[in-house]
Amino acid sequence: VLLGYRLDVTPEEHDEILKIYFLLWEYFKTKKNRQTKKITEAHFEKVQNRNIEMLKYIQGETDQSDKVNVYSSDLENIKSKSLLTSVLFRYSTRPVLIKMDEETKGIIFFGIKCFIECFETPCEKSTSA
Repeated sequence: VLLGYRLDVTPEEHDEILKIYFLLWEYFKTKKNRQTKKITEAHFEKVQNRNIEMLKYIQGETDQSDKVNVYSSDLENIKSKSLLTSVLFRYSTRPVLIKMDEETKGIIFFGIKCFIECFETPCEKSTSA
């Protein structure tokens, strides 16, 4: 994940993003009831595709309150709200992240949210034929 970002951001921005991912790692590493799991590319893509579908759905909504309800419902499903809040806090307080291009910041936040959801949802076991 981090290697992909390094081409799209400055070294200073990459350093801040790296710190956020370390924050995620430490959070899930220290959870008492955590499941030990490897986040696979397939699992990440499944979570990411589900989030992309939600965003596509929201784009089709014309009523602003319906959009807010969909966002609220989606965020209610995240179990690690304190972690997500910490990420948002870093976004609003770290000078490098404050100056970052809004579109890039949004794309990176989207990836962070997907990564958090990967830790919170079970991986499907692959079956052999």
